[in-house]
Amino acid sequence: MRNRRIRRLLLLAGRDLVRAFFRRNSIWLERLCFIGLPLALAGVMVLALVHWESDGPAGNAVELPFTAITFAPDDGGIKPGVAREALSGIPPISSFDTQLSEAPVWFSFTPPVLPADASGPPLVYFPSRHARTLSCWQGGTLRPLGSATRSSTSGALILANAGFATTAVDLSGVPVLCRATFVGPARLSITAWRSADFDRTVQVFANDMGLLEGGLTVLAVFMLLAAIVNREPVYLVFVAWLLVNARLGAISAGWDTHWLGHQVPATWLDGIRKFVLAANFPLTAYLFLRLLRKDLDRIDSRTLRQTLELIYIPMFAGALFLPYRQFIPMLWLGSVVGYGIIVYLLARILLVAQSRIALWFAASLAVTAIAAFSEIVRAMLGLSGPLPYVNSVTAALCSGLLAATALAEQMRSERSGREEAEVALRKTYDQVPVAFFTADAAGRILRGNPALGRLLGQQTLDGSARWQQLFEAGTWESLSLTLSQNPRAQLRFQSITHDAWYEVRASIGDGLIEGSIEDITESVTANRKLMYLADHDQLTGALSRRAIEQALRSAIRSAGTQTPTSLAYMDLDRFKTVNDLFGHTAGDAVLRQFCAQVVKSLGGDHLLGRIGGDEFLILFNGLTLAEAGAKCRELVEQIDGSSFRVQDLAFRIGVSFGAVEVTAGLEVADLISAADRACREAKRKFIAGHVVTYGADAPAFQEHEEERALVARLTPEQAPKFLAIAMQPIMSLSDPFAALDFEVLLRARAPDGTVMPAGRVIAVAEAHGRVGVIDRWVLREVLEWLDTNLAQLTSTRFVTMNFSGASINDEQFMADAYAMLRAHPRAASRLCAEITEGVALRDFGQTRRVIERLREFDVKLALDDFGAGYTSFMYLSDLQADVIKIDGAIIESAARHPSRLSIVQAIADLSRNLGMRSIAEWVEDAETLRAMAEVGIDYIQGFGIAKPMAPAEILLGPHAAHWISDPAMRKALVEIQANRAVVDDGITFSTGKNLH
Repeated sequence: MRNRRIRRLLLLAGRDLVRAFFRRNSIWLERLCFIGLPLALAGVMVLALVHWESDGPAGNAVELPFTAITFAPDDGGIKPGVAREALSGIPPISSFDTQLSEAPVWFSFTPPVLPADASGPPLVYFPSRHARTLSCWQGGTLRPLGSATRSSTSGALILANAGFATTAVDLSGVPVLCRATFVGPARLSITAWRSADFDRTVQVFANDMGLLEGGLTVLAVFMLLAAIVNREPVYLVFVAWLLVNARLGAISAGWDTHWLGHQVPATWLDGIRKFVLAANFPLTAYLFLRLLRKDLDRIDSRTLRQTLELIYIPMFAGALFLPYRQFIPMLWLGSVVGYGIIVYLLARILLVAQSRIALWFAASLAVTAIAAFSEIVRAMLGLSGPLPYVNSVTAALCSGLLAATALAEQMRSERSGREEAEVALRKTYDQVPVAFFTADAAGRILRGNPALGRLLGQQTLDGSARWQQLFEAGTWESLSLTLSQNPRAQLRFQSITHDAWYEVRASIGDGLIEGSIEDITESVTANRKLMYLADHDQLTGALSRRAIEQALRSAIRSAGTQTPTSLAYMDLDRFKTVNDLFGHTAGDAVLRQFCAQVVKSLGGDHLLGRIGGDEFLILFNGLTLAEAGAKCRELVEQIDGSSFRVQDLAFRIGVSFGAVEVTAGLEVADLISAADRACREAKRKFIAGHVVTYGADAPAFQEHEEERALVARLTPEQAPKFLAIAMQPIMSLSDPFAALDFEVLLRARAPDGTVMPAGRVIAVAEAHGRVGVIDRWVLREVLEWLDTNLAQLTSTRFVTMNFSGASINDEQFMADAYAMLRAHPRAASRLCAEITEGVALRDFGQTRRVIERLREFDVKLALDDFGAGYTSFMYLSDLQADVIKIDGAIIESAARHPSRLSIVQAIADLSRNLGMRSIAEWVEDAETLRAMAEVGIDYIQGFGIAKPMAPAEILLGPHAAHWISDPAMRKALVEIQANRAVVDDGITFSTGKNLH
């Protein structure tokens, strides 16, 4: 037993030791891979660079002095002998710059004596990557040694490294004459090598070329894969930049004649060089602008950035259309400007933003610049080879690596930003009060934020809850169907217990439905309350005007079916007395009791709506007009037999009804208007039962249709087709046989040709805002007619014409009227504008302004229908009218009623004292004519003088008395003229000044 326990303890201890070992071993392996091995490899690389033997050549090249000359022009006709003679007197040099000239260069030199080795005799090397052709001769005998181009060689010349070299012949101490051609900024130099040492340079050349192309190509392939995986376009640009950078390094090192171990065809070489040189700057500029976009925004560099984006255009244009020697200066100029801007912006970014991306990018440019100036430093120090570890290969590699580091830093910055955004989003997701969820296609809630748990219960967060268990049936199917047809959906539904309302906003992606759920129970409840308040009268609980009109509109749409519908307009009688005597509190209480009783009597099939203070509509669903009328009479009887108690007071009110049949095609306003008209008829005529019904064929509907048709015709285009003017003479009592004055009246014809009452036309026009069309047309017609016939109207001193109140207050109409008066000044001087007393007093200030403007055109003013309204004598002196037209309702019975005649006399005396003339309307018999003369009226108008006539007929009369046909009227007029002064209660009437 004890041994078994010991063995068990030993097994447990051994298992713990093994587990501890594996845990520690994982840590050791991680530290070895992350720290130990990288440091060891870095140390070995440093040791190799510093202490180990280099593969470079053991000996140095011997730089040869030479003499050089160019001939202008040199079209290939220069013979070697001529060139040798020309070179004989020129001092030797160590190098020759072509200055971008493409003229052939003749040069001569004498190689030194160098020992041969196992590799072969010494050789001469011409290290110029810009050399295109080379031909050489022995200087003494001018025997050809060989020739070479970038595509072929012959004789003792071969292609070697970046230039040409001699081979298989020992030229030690032998004078040599050569002819070479160059393209680009070429420099000619000549070196002598031992064969073995030169072989080592060829090997180094190949190694460097492989290192540059291999290193940058591997880096480019890696970035290409990263671009494909990450779908990031800027990585593709960086791949192109790396490849272009590799070719730039090859151009600088002189091995751009090769690419990936293959010889570049000579015909392609210049084009590839120009393309690479032109492509370098736009790629560099794009990476700069893309990687440092945020930092550039901080330093406000929009103009410089736009300049950078434009510089590539001339570069590529030059590469396409210019020869190499002209393209290079343009490239240099564009590069100086472009890289100068980049350096300036980098400096500002480093000073202002201190961006690490900018720091790495600046380091990349710095390495490129150091490599570019290495040749200058080498020349200054007199070094025959490149500076240690500073050459085109290391420069290209380091520049690419540093640019890659800048790109990696930008990736790190973006990843860090995304991680921070993700953390912030997760924090928001967890803390936001809105409930978010993710569900699968079956309705299982996979995950949600804490707000979802607080809203629906914590069990919804364990991944097992289903939508169908939480919400009413059918909601998940509706949501899925909506999302199958649209990318987003928004639905409202109730909980499965119907005690709460929710709103979901969701979208679908990758087979999952994600969205938010919000508890809108309070909002739905509040909306229902608002809808109730909007659809119901707050005082009585009846439907509001909006709601009852919507119900009526629906009834009109469904009219014509088997179910009839009727509308009743209900108006309370004697209710105003309750409000006036006992206040609105008592009135409100009566209204509430009244509506409660009506609703109870109507039942649930019919609708009651309040549209005014004591005005209601009842929509009888399912009742014919006759049945609705009977129901209204029943209600009248109930209301008449009821009393409404407020505290200790009892009130009795009555009701009147107007009912109409709801038919299709009518407007809501038309039906209500017809019912209102029927109700007013019931109140006005005291019809038994206080109920009037209008059927579909009732005259009221026909009148309404005629009214609508008339409104449709009252347009500037249609009005002249059915409107006309008539004229009724106005006779002067002081000189009836000398003057022909008249009033312009409106006439209208219906489509069937019958004459329409002018009063009805004007009333309809005023009710629908079209009276300005009539007044504008009448004024134009009258002015044009007067202008045309002024020669025949020598005895006409004034012509009166009515202006409606709406037109007087219409600024646009008055502006048009002033323009017409200005265009007809002679006719305007005969015009007398009639304005009713009520219109004049309604807006006294506007009336005065209109009168002042009209007087500028010599238009006179007449106050029409004086005495018919609330006459106020105090305004007469302020208005400064020319004429007072006394309302005909007073005139027609004045001769038989002394009191009315006294009123007429008072008005006549007042007008005379104020310097105005008076006109009496509706004078139709001799008795009235004598009465008007007795009280001092100046002018009379009426059927006793003449009926309205056409404009052509008015031109036939010499004076207003010409049309009097009644012998009694003519006799009375003769008697008045025979006695020019009629004494009446001591007041003498005598003729006064004429109205003109």
